[in-house]
Amino acid sequence: MMTSCETTAMVTPYWAAPDATTAPAESLSVQRSMPRTSLRLVKASPSDWLQNPRYHIVRRLAAGGMGEVYLVRDLELQREVALKVLRSDMAEDPECTARFQEEARAVSALEHPNIVPIYDVGRTPDGQPWFTMKYVQGQTLEALLDDLRHNRNDAQARFPFAQRLQMIMQMAEAVAFAHQHGVLHRDLKPANIMVGPYGEITIMDWGLAKRRRAPLGGPLPNLTLAGCTCGTPGYIAPEDVEDSNQATEASDVYGLGVVMYELFALSHPYAGKSGMAAIISSLTEDAPSADELSSKVQGRVPREIARLVIARAMARKRDDRYQTMRQFIQAVAEQIAGHTPVVCPHSGLKRLLSWMAQQVDNRGYLVILALVVGWVTPLAVLTTLWLIR
Repeated sequence: MMTSCETTAMVTPYWAAPDATTAPAESLSVQRSMPRTSLRLVKASPSDWLQNPRYHIVRRLAAGGMGEVYLVRDLELQREVALKVLRSDMAEDPECTARFQEEARAVSALEHPNIVPIYDVGRTPDGQPWFTMKYVQGQTLEALLDDLRHNRNDAQARFPFAQRLQMIMQMAEAVAFAHQHGVLHRDLKPANIMVGPYGEITIMDWGLAKRRRAPLGGPLPNLTLAGCTCGTPGYIAPEDVEDSNQATEASDVYGLGVVMYELFALSHPYAGKSGMAAIISSLTEDAPSADELSSKVQGRVPREIARLVIARAMARKRDDRYQTMRQFIQAVAEQIAGHTPVVCPHSGLKRLLSWMAQQVDNRGYLVILALVVGWVTPLAVLTTLWLIR
């Protein structure tokens, strides 16, 4: 069951059909309790509804199930910012308004370089709540994945596996920071992650975020009804399908595990399935290991990453998963550092070569000394024996 405002994530995923890319902004579908209903995006002339002398609207950037995002010019500070406004057909719904405002409050409490900052809040003359935030340059991870699949814009050279590990680390650090402050994201997916021109990551769209600690001076908000499901099919943790109120840090670990699977394998683990079919698959099937998928544009995903990190992050049973984002970060850090347990016949050799490379980088003088000693000592022994004879 899904409440009327937990709809942002029910967009048809780009991987739902073999020939699908990203869904157009106007082709958003919403799943309520039953039946499924499509909501019409209301297109209004910007000058008709904002009527705020501080902001001049430049153009619309995106639209989702609950809101629309515009690029605006802040005339007071002389900078461009993004303005998100609740859709006019939802502004009179107290539940939708409360959830929209909760997004702004939750994100404003998270000051982190990889989380989009909130600048200002307000309402239109018609009562639509809005907030402004940083205008993030770059492209969505969803768009980058498409570039990687087709090797456009030199994407494969710009984002090798090592760089992708660093990107996952940025995502995980941002979400771990949110968890530390009592906030769960609950909708981690490529469309909600921005990648800057230098590979910098920004986690966006906290519309389904859930606070687990009461804010200063206020009660703990709970906008998800018991028995309701919120999130995007294919990214919702299996245990949250029945009731998203039970979400934990491990729920976000699962979502980020799916994102990591896509970033490395360039395919969704349940590609070709959408909506309920993807949810059922996540409940009943183990996804194929990321290292088993082949690609014409890149080599196979390293088995250590696929089976030690991704598979555990995506475990169907919560107890088999990383329980906290910090545990997930530790596993990714070990991959970056080259500290990999042996999981296949080649892993031992990989570890040895990685260790040797680290020693050369960190203790070059000792390596040279060891090589000299290694050659000189046997030579001295042989020379002594020859002289004795």
